[in-house]
Amino acid sequence: MTRRAAHALFFSALMLVQITAPLAAATPTNGPERVLDTDVDFTLLNAFGMQPSGDLAEGWFVPTEAGQVNLAHRTSALVAPLDWAAWTGEHGPVEGWYVLGTTWPVPTSWVSDLSEAGIECGSFLPPAAFHCDVNGHLPNDLEALGVTGMQRLAPSDRIREGLLESLYGQDEPVLASGMLAGEVLPETLPHGVEVLSHSGKFADFLLTGEGLSTFAHEPALEWLEPRPWFVNFNDEARHIMNVTGVSSSSVVTVGSTTSVSS
Repeated sequence: MTRRAAHALFFSALMLVQITAPLAAATPTNGPERVLDTDVDFTLLNAFGMQPSGDLAEGWFVPTEAGQVNLAHRTSALVAPLDWAAWTGEHGPVEGWYVLGTTWPVPTSWVSDLSEAGIECGSFLPPAAFHCDVNGHLPNDLEALGVTGMQRLAPSDRIREGLLESLYGQDEPVLASGMLAGEVLPETLPHGVEVLSHSGKFADFLLTGEGLSTFAHEPALEWLEPRPWFVNFNDEARHIMNVTGVSSSSVVTVGSTTSVSS
């Protein structure tokens, strides 16, 4: 090999190292093998940008002693607090909505203990976890509070498959019912998401496929599904019972006044 060719090879290798070094530094190499397992159709997930990421912080691996969570579409794994930084590459305080697991049976005072430490928990996630708003605690602090494992919800964990099916391949918005992690809507909603009603943890939305693709990544959102349609089946009842009308009547007597309501 000539000196000129050797120099060219050296500089090519140097440039390759410069390109791959940041990627290697940003991608954790520790932790278990990723398992991308979910009951939701991958075609639908890919269409809305919700395909499994393999992020260990979202529990995409076989559960260990740290615990597991039985979600609607999969069984996710919890990361032990002391493994969090090494497995996820996330260092420093933990802030925001996380699933926190503990021992089974759940200690009676555990949620109260977390609240006293500044961690407010909402929904219970079986077998022994809660969805909690963590307020700048270190993983060591969480372990001292009895947390055996932790994770974040993945976008696909928040969405019922029927909602993806109703929006797949069409541009018209659909009605959806949702449950929030807390009781506060996000300060900014993505384009294509309109709030129709909101009360406590529950809200109704009108959303497009584009809006859903972004909204599913919102940590303040816990669950979203097609809004149910309410249908009056009196006509079917009249046919089955062979009567001309079906109603529920009650007679209320107050003094000398009689009221009949149906």
